[in-house]
Amino acid sequence: MTQILKQSTAVDVLIGPFVDSTDGYTGEVGLSPAVKLSKNGQALAAKNDITTPVSDADGYYNCELDATDTNTVGTLVLSVVGSATSLPVRHEYQVVEEAVYDALYAASAAGPLQSTVAGRTLDVSAGGEAGIDWANVGSPTTAVDLSGTDIQLVDTVTTYTGNTVQTGDSYGRLGAPAGASVSADVAAVKVDTAAVLVDTADMQPKLGTPAADVSADIAAAKVDTAAILVDTGTTIPATLTDMQGATFSGATDSLEAIRDRGDAAWTTGAGGTPPQLLQSTTIATLASQTSFTLTAGSADDDAYNGAVAVITDQSTATQKAVGSVLDYTGATKTVTLTSDPGIFTMATGDTIDIIANASTAPTAAAVRAEIDTNSTQLALIVGDTNELQTNQGNWLTATGFSTSAALATAQTDLDTLTGTDGATLATSQANYAPATAASLATAQTDLDTLTGTDGATLATAQGNYAPATAAALATVDTEVGQIKTKTDSLTFSTANQVDANTLAINSATVVGDGNATPWDGA
Repeated sequence: MTQILKQSTAVDVLIGPFVDSTDGYTGEVGLSPAVKLSKNGQALAAKNDITTPVSDADGYYNCELDATDTNTVGTLVLSVVGSATSLPVRHEYQVVEEAVYDALYAASAAGPLQSTVAGRTLDVSAGGEAGIDWANVGSPTTAVDLSGTDIQLVDTVTTYTGNTVQTGDSYGRLGAPAGASVSADVAAVKVDTAAVLVDTADMQPKLGTPAADVSADIAAAKVDTAAILVDTGTTIPATLTDMQGATFSGATDSLEAIRDRGDAAWTTGAGGTPPQLLQSTTIATLASQTSFTLTAGSADDDAYNGAVAVITDQSTATQKAVGSVLDYTGATKTVTLTSDPGIFTMATGDTIDIIANASTAPTAAAVRAEIDTNSTQLALIVGDTNELQTNQGNWLTATGFSTSAALATAQTDLDTLTGTDGATLATSQANYAPATAASLATAQTDLDTLTGTDGATLATAQGNYAPATAAALATVDTEVGQIKTKTDSLTFSTANQVDANTLAINSATVVGDGNATPWDGA
């Protein structure tokens, strides 16, 4: 017999008998059966409950199944394979829904609904719900008292009989219908009600929502109207009389007359726009914080050069930035500022006012022209500079200059010639008058002595003590350039301190990171 099990519910079942595989009837004890389950014909698999069945008596064993083992409605086959000592065992169970199981096997379960007459069944709907089949009602002609039944809705009543006409309290309260019937009166009321609704819908927007009610609002309006009448009849005329004064003339003192005179005489003109405001518009596109285009502006190039640009943040009107216009391109309406104002980050849509700057700083060319026109010292300075360049060497190519070593040698020679330590050219010039024939002969002798050559010439002496040549200076310049290339590769994270990356000390590689691993030599 198939045993009924409750879905997803742990249960203990008695399995067996496990009989001896030799004689086929002796019950086996002390086994450890490996139980497998098949749910609805699916593959056998070990049961989920890990408890090993325990021997009961006569070869039967108590087997525990958990909620997972019984979680599938349908057939459940329990199987234990045979062994050298016992024959195989098989049981079949039927797993049913919890509600079905409880209806059949729970304590005090009523069991399935039974017909009062044997062999009869219960009518059910297509969806399985029990109901009343009106075509199969027993004794349909029998009168039934439904006084205790609340019938909510009846869609259609084909024939309504047996009703008693009501002439009591209800009829007295309704009264005789004005029309053919109460229904006709109701229909007429519905027509009138529809018209009222139309009129009400039309009146509501015109009346607005009352503060308290319409009558109260009308009373308040009457009070205000009375006050207005007092003001217009007494207060306002008196005030106007005081304002116009005793000598008021509409031809000369009215607002229109004042405006007419102002349009002709006021310097602002054009409705009061200050003449120094060149353009008021917005930023159309933004390339950077120093370059952007205007939504509106002059078509002339350089129209706003040197002007002041006041930018107002579109989100916070009190946030403003001020810059100076370096250049303006009329074709694209592009403004270039001398520098980023740096007050806030400008964006597309910000307002910009371009104002003429009466105190715009002069250009470098203007400063030079002013100096050239009004200063005689600049020309003198330029002349002296040119003279120095001619006398000392070529400043453009840095050639032709005396080296410090050559100058030191010249100073030594000057000291020797003058006999004075630290002699100057002025001292030498004062001590040595223009040479005479005798002094030149003496100088020739001294020159021979200095050069170690009999009959030496100044050209010979100059060859021995010549200043540095252009070629020598070029070599020095090359070497200095090479030194500069090396020094440029140095890193200074801190001013005047060279960053060093020490890879080895005394040929030993430096290891470690200075943090978790200390510095050390490999």
